Formats: sequence, structure tokens, C-alpha cells
Amino acid sequence: MPMLKPRVRNVPQELVEAKWGILSDWGREEVMEVVRAAERPVLMTFRRENRRVEAQEVLHRVVRRIENSLTKVPVPPLGKDTYLNYEKLLGKNRALEAILEPDLRQIAELEAEIEKEQKLLEKEEDYLQELKKNAIAQENIRRQKSRNMHPILRNAPSKQDPVDSVEKINLTSKLSAPLYDVDSDRQLHPLTAQLQQHLTSMQGNSGSLGEVAEWIQKGKAAVDEVLFRKAGDQVYDTIMGL
Repeated sequence: MPMLKPRVRNVPQELVEAKWGILSDWGREEVMEVVRAAERPVLMTFRRENRRVEAQEVLHRVVRRIENSLTKVPVPPLGKDTYLNYEKLLGKNRALEAILEPDLRQIAELEAEIEKEQKLLEKEEDYLQELKKNAIAQENIRRQKSRNMHPILRNAPSKQDPVDSVEKINLTSKLSAPLYDVDSDRQLHPLTAQLQQHLTSMQGNSGSLGEVAEWIQKGKAAVDEVLFRKAGDQVYDTIMGL
């Protein structure tokens, strides 16, 4: 940032006497306005009224001495570029502030947004740390349960190595179970022989019953024929429920 720095310059006495002059009335009045404006901040530093009155008297004497000196102290001539117009400088300052105001407002909004995002980021970081802590706790619980688990269950196969496939449980078509012969069993052979006799007897009895059903159908047909012939159509229909 550019700053004004004091600089000492040696000016020959001949040049001062030849070109320097006394301040005009207008120039002295401008200087005195600046001096008087500096009085109030100095007086406000005193809290006690009596001390403030004393300081004001001292300042008045100093101001009068400065005012008297301005009529005698030579000053360098003012050039076109060195002419100081306080009101013009204030106007330029206001114009520059008006130009900078939108940018300053935008900067303030960006700073507020950055602060908001930083707070959200802090919350997200806290949540992430909480998730990490929970993950570590769950892993410790899993390990503790794994240590307390039975060795068979602890070494259980994973999904990539299923145990239900035919190859894993050795169910192949090449192996066949040994045949069991009932006739060679001495304890079951008498029972099976007796059961076979009962089945043969039941089959013979059911064969004779087949002729009884045929006889029933023939008798029913004969009865129908006699009723139809002796009773007539109407009576036959009434008896048969038609």
C-alpha cells in the first residue's frame, strides 16, 4: 500500500529569499482551521473539568502563537499540481468509495458464504469422525464375537465358496447304494411270506365280487322291462321319478 514518508530537503537560503513568500490570508485561514479541528480530540482526553479548562487555555496560547508565526514564516510557492483543495479531495474520495461499494458488498457476501461453508465443513468432519469411531467400535465387537465363537462356526465358508453344490457334498451319479435282499433276511422272510398270502387271498375274493355287480345290473334291467310292459308309460315314469 503506498504511503507518504517524511523527507528532508536542503534548500539554499538564496532560493528561499528569492522565491519563497508569506502565506496569504486565505492560506493562513486554511491552516488555522486544521489546527482548531485538532483541539477537540486533545481536550476530550481530560476527564476532569478543571484539567480540561487548563488544557484549553494552553492550547489557545499555542494556537495564537502558531497564527502569529504564519505571518512571518516563508513557505515554498504552490504549483498547479500541489494546490490542496480539501473539498475536492473529499469528493474524489466519495466517488472512489461509490465505485468500490459493489465490490466491497460482494466481498462481504463471499466472506459470509465462506464462513457458512466452513461451518458446514466442520459439521461434516465431526460426522465423519463419529462414523469412523462407530466403525472401529463395530469392528472390535465383531472381533470379540469371533473370538467367542465356536471354531466350526468361526471357519464357516464364505459366499464365494458355497458348500451346497453337488461337488462339495459329494452327491454324484457315479455312486450307488448297495441293494437289500428281503428273502435273505431270516427275521423278515416269514412275515413277508405271510403278507404275500393275505394279498393273494384278497385278490381272489375281489375277483368273485366282480360277477355280483354284473348280476345286479341284469336284475335291474329285467325289473324295468316288466314295469314298463305291465304298468304303462305314465305309471312307469311316476315310479322312476321322471
